[in-house]
Amino acid sequence: MLSSAQQCEDETDRASDTNRIVSNIIDPLLQTINLSASRLSTVHMSVYLLNCVHTMSRALEETNIGHYAERLAAQCDVQVDTLTSEQSSSFVVNLNLAPMYTILQEVNNKRPHTPGEPGRVGCEPLARIPGMEVTSLNVFLKQFDAFLANPNTLVLPQVNLILNGDHRNVILSRSYQVICAIYRQLYEAVHDPINLYENPTVLLARTPAEIRTMLEQKSKEEPQQVQTGGNSVVQDI
Repeated sequence: MLSSAQQCEDETDRASDTNRIVSNIIDPLLQTINLSASRLSTVHMSVYLLNCVHTMSRALEETNIGHYAERLAAQCDVQVDTLTSEQSSSFVVNLNLAPMYTILQEVNNKRPHTPGEPGRVGCEPLARIPGMEVTSLNVFLKQFDAFLANPNTLVLPQVNLILNGDHRNVILSRSYQVICAIYRQLYEAVHDPINLYENPTVLLARTPAEIRTMLEQKSKEEPQQVQTGGNSVVQDI
């Protein structure tokens, strides 16, 4: 239908016909897709919507209908943001970073005028706080080293089903940035003499810059599998 509309000799008529055809197809299709996605979990829903909208965008590339392209691009951005949040949270949970991050935040938010306030985590050096002692850090670092060697083990399976490689790379890159930010806080805290860690350069040998470089390289690697059984990712989800 779009090909027929674009064969009109008059440019105004061609644009009008194309816009009418697209609006009669895209709007109902978007409604149907959103209705179908509403029954899925958050991650499945976002990947499904992202793949569907991306496929629609590709189909409209030659129609030169700017407002639809912008609308679909905005919907893609929303799903990318959602998946970034889900992937980041998954990394934090699986690396057992949440308790450490909570303690670090409490310490960072501690008011200078209440140095001895009872019940506050920041009242004593981090090395003496349960969950932040050397043994706990060593357990975390063992998991973290395995993650750095192969981050794909903790990448959500649904993320590897995203059709557009750029979308997938953005999600992973932003998620890795979250991990890098938490690691930087941990690194600075361990290397701060006030927290009484012995041999901090041995305990946390890798700098935040080194961690960032390693994860940036990993984010550019191809996923292990994008399609299953030769079927479309949109159908698989």
